[in-house]
Amino acid sequence: MCEIAQGKHNMNKYLFAILALLLVGCSSNPKVPDKVYIPVKTPCITEKPVKPILADLKPLSASDYVLTITSDYLKLLNYSGELEAVVAGCE
Repeated sequence: MCEIAQGKHNMNKYLFAILALLLVGCSSNPKVPDKVYIPVKTPCITEKPVKPILADLKPLSASDYVLTITSDYLKLLNYSGELEAVVAGCE
């Protein structure tokens, strides 16, 4: 009979220890983050590059014609570079 009473006494100790641990766990507050960052979809293209105004190819002399075409080529080359940069920003 003494062994049974001793067993109940040990079981009560374990039960008390488990309950005490549960109460201690409930009393502590978990840390709450100060800021939470949420990803928001934004458009990748903020503004389109301005399309260049090309020269009129009205009847010109040969040298003026070559200069006009060269100028237009450089404008279009610059414009295509700006477009590529905008598209690269979306990747």
